Amino acid sequence: MAHKIFLLLTGGLFFYAISSTGEMLTQEQVFSRQETPLYSDNSLIIALDIYPDKVTVADLCKRYDLEILYIYNNFNMISVKTRTLLSKSEFAELIAALDKADHVLQVNRDAIAHIDRN
Repeated sequence: MAHKIFLLLTGGLFFYAISSTGEMLTQEQVFSRQETPLYSDNSLIIALDIYPDKVTVADLCKRYDLEILYIYNNFNMISVKTRTLLSKSEFAELIAALDKADHVLQVNRDAIAHIDRN
């Protein structure tokens, strides 16, 4: 039976996936079902050491030319994307710069997980 993801929360600090059948899946179970882990070319998940209020997030996004996708208030995390498509080296430089920014605990590329084999 193919599983469809019902809920997926991810970041460097945690990973939870709940399939449409209610089965709790670990990161290893999800990624073992696809040949190679896939990552977004322009979106990131950023863990912060403070509550992600709109002013702080807007300031961070303005400094690094990012667009807010989602603010995970309960986890002190945000999802952002670049306003333009960057080369692989530019994207790596952006991650390194964000990793050193004030209040940033961790920066992760946004993983794309397919758990069905269709």
